[in-house]
Amino acid sequence: MTMNHKIIFLTSILAGTAFCNVRGEVQSFALTAGANAVGIALVKPSWLKGTIGAVDAAGLRIQDKNIPVASLSNPLQWETVPAYLEISSSPADPKLVGERYEVDVSSNPSANQGWIRLKAAVSNTRLDLPAGLAGASYSVRPHWTLANVFGTSAQTFLRRGRTSSSADEVQLPNSISGNLEGFFLSSDPIAKGWRHSRNRQGPEQANVLILPGSGLLIHAKGPLVFSLSGEARSSAFRLPLRAGPNFVSLGHMGSLRMTDLLGNPPTKFQAGLSPNLADRISYMLGTRIETFYLGPTGQQWVCSTSSYPTDVNELQLFPPNRAFWIHKIKADPNFSIPAPR
Repeated sequence: MTMNHKIIFLTSILAGTAFCNVRGEVQSFALTAGANAVGIALVKPSWLKGTIGAVDAAGLRIQDKNIPVASLSNPLQWETVPAYLEISSSPADPKLVGERYEVDVSSNPSANQGWIRLKAAVSNTRLDLPAGLAGASYSVRPHWTLANVFGTSAQTFLRRGRTSSSADEVQLPNSISGNLEGFFLSSDPIAKGWRHSRNRQGPEQANVLILPGSGLLIHAKGPLVFSLSGEARSSAFRLPLRAGPNFVSLGHMGSLRMTDLLGNPPTKFQAGLSPNLADRISYMLGTRIETFYLGPTGQQWVCSTSSYPTDVNELQLFPPNRAFWIHKIKADPNFSIPAPR
């Protein structure tokens, strides 16, 4: 097996109040009773890294010729949990850094001449598979899910209940509509496990994906302290935005200022004379929501809900643990956050 094809085995453990993967950096959370807008900046460790040698756009697959052919003496460990492929560098076309595609994990590349099959999905950052990806570096990573972040009915730090109103509830944006959907750990003997808040007798929801850049709105019945372990993303993070509200989180472990968003050339915000005519950013501050809109000059964010004694452009309002809303007048399929400096 070549050096750039190391396979990482992933396990989860219960450590105090935290479910963790046993390697990497740690992101810690301290939530209060009530609503908490949470962002997961870390990614789960990759199980495969390499360089794209060929692109089959029609077949929606990429080839890494350095992936060894599977054999009894040299098997390639290939997971079958939901996973995605992310581009970390792209010499032929740097604008492709950060593109992500869902992986068809039913097809093992070691048994298919190094071809990694991808899937068409609304969570992909683009519809096509550009030829410019040849020569790009990639990682294949498993997704965060409700179960591997918060645990299951057998082991969890969340409060369970027969209904969502009596339990800690985790709300996630629907990948198609963007509307928040609630999930909770049911203690009902007939329907134990993760359930949809509107269908507590419905199917198990433990494997619901927490997509990269997704915000989580956690309604806690009391304080919650927990940690996650993973890897820190070091390349640009792409996050296509729909018109209207987008509940998002950062893809990096560093904090951001308003100017960090404006200073990113691929990211276009619409300026306006009033909040309803401009792109807006909102975040929770305690129990209230602060909203900023891009003023008419296109260089200054204006708070429409409070007065700040300093230039809000220079405030680090977005730590990696915080989820927030980006309200777009028009969709922005190319929104991205640059790599940390």
